[in-house]
Amino acid sequence: MIKTVTSSLELEDLLKTKGDLALIVSGNQCSIASLELGNLISRIQEDNLPIYQADIFQVPRLISLFDLEPTVSTFLQFRGGQVILKKEV
Repeated sequence: MIKTVTSSLELEDLLKTKGDLALIVSGNQCSIASLELGNLISRIQEDNLPIYQADIFQVPRLISLFDLEPTVSTFLQFRGGQVILKKEV
C-alpha cells in the first residue's frame, strides 16, 4: 500500500524514524501508473520497504531539495535516511 507524505516535517520524521523507505515524487499524480514505476514498486514491496507518495503540494520543495526533473515522476529510495537510488520514469 502506498501512503502519502503531506509535509516536509512528516518526511523528515519518517527519514529519522524509519530511515529505509521509498518515495514517489510526481507533479502529475496520474503518471505514477507507468509500467516501469510499477516494476520498481513491486521490487520495493518484495524488500518490505514502506512506500510513500509525495503530496502534490510537497512536490516543488522536493524537486528543489533532491534536484529532480519537474516534468517526470521520480522514484527515490532511502537507506539510513540517505538517498541510495534516484530513478526518473
